[in-house]
Amino acid sequence: MPSDLENRPLPIMISLDQHTIMCIATCFGYDDPGDDGKGAWGDDNNNTTTVGVSVPPPILLATLGSLAEHTVHSHTATVVCNGRQVKNVRITDDGPGERIDGVWHLLWSRSANQGHLLDFTYGLCHLLGVKYDARSGSFKAGYWIEDSQGNPLVPKGLDAPRYYIT
Repeated sequence: MPSDLENRPLPIMISLDQHTIMCIATCFGYDDPGDDGKGAWGDDNNNTTTVGVSVPPPILLATLGSLAEHTVHSHTATVVCNGRQVKNVRITDDGPGERIDGVWHLLWSRSANQGHLLDFTYGLCHLLGVKYDARSGSFKAGYWIEDSQGNPLVPKGLDAPRYYIT
C-alpha cells in the first residue's frame, strides 16, 4: 500500500492559458473548527464579510518569491467557480497544505487526482453563489494570481511534494 507521502509525478491541472490553476477549493475562516480565523498576515477571516482566499505556501513562495506580508498583499487573485468570476480577491491566509518535517506539501486528492489548492472565505463563497461550509464545502474552481498592475502571473510551486488525503 502506498504511503500518504508519495512524490510520484502526476498530471497538474493548469489551463491552456498557463495562468489558471484548476483545483478543488474548500471553505475556511468563519466558524471553522481548528482555525482561529486569523490569517497568516493578520487578516480577520472569522466573519461573513471578508472576501479572501488562502493559497498554499509552496505556490505563493515560488510564484511571488516571498511570503512577506507586503509582497503577498500587493497581489490579488481572480477566482472562477460556479459559473461566476470574482476579481481582486485579497490573499488573506496561507494554506491549504500540510507541513511535514518543515516542508510544505500540497494537499492532493488521490481519488480525484486533483489538488486542494485554494480556500474560500465566507464572503467569497457568497459572491460565487456557493454554500459556505467549513466542515465539508468543496468546489471545483480555477484561479490566477495577479500583480499590483492586474497582470496575471505564471503559477509556480505546483511541483512541491504532495500529501495525499483521499
